[in-house]
Amino acid sequence: RVSNLRRSFQEYGIRAATEREESSSRQQQLRMTYSYVADDEDFVGLEHDIEKLMQVLVNEAEFSGSCGVVSICGMGCSGKTTLARKLYNHPNAKHHFDSFAWVCISQQWQTREILQGILVSFFPERRREIEKWRDDEMVGELLRFQQNRKCLVVLDDIWSTDAWECIKVAFPIRNKGKILLTSRNKDVAMRIGPNGFHHESRLLTDAESWELLQRKALRDRPIQGLLY
Repeated sequence: RVSNLRRSFQEYGIRAATEREESSSRQQQLRMTYSYVADDEDFVGLEHDIEKLMQVLVNEAEFSGSCGVVSICGMGCSGKTTLARKLYNHPNAKHHFDSFAWVCISQQWQTREILQGILVSFFPERRREIEKWRDDEMVGELLRFQQNRKCLVVLDDIWSTDAWECIKVAFPIRNKGKILLTSRNKDVAMRIGPNGFHHESRLLTDAESWELLQRKALRDRPIQGLLY
């Protein structure tokens, strides 16, 4: 009977559906980003952007009376996440904000995972306890925590407004902190924070691109006399 059942799965395409889910899960893992700074020496051409965005993040009057959203928008691999990491780990940010959270949204997301990710960033020592909470308990705790502190929450790689619609109840309208998001779609960022500050990442110049290539691909092997 088990053998017949397995053959039936194949006939009805159940195996293929499972494989698609596994493929989607692998893609999500590949897209996952983290707040840790890696390859710090490979940062080229965006120093001015860091300075400008940091001024916005630490300016408490910038979003007076509203949920402060700062977005970084641009095509894939244009440095959005790298820029967000630099801001997240910047000494001025560490001095200005009380608590920090980083979550990667991507195309495959779950509301519960996003809420848990933010809470665990705030309370790493309470991970096991948080994993047992209901969604409404997590929302309530996030609201209480952010009302009394200046928090910087990064929502990295958000593709649509659906994820925001599911978690926005966890953020106070009059938020003392800031929400920093990255997205390939500027319209998504504008809908999430219509009164926010929206930064579009630029392409590197030829000289900056060549410098980055040398750092990435030709590390410790300087090539002289090569034209670009």
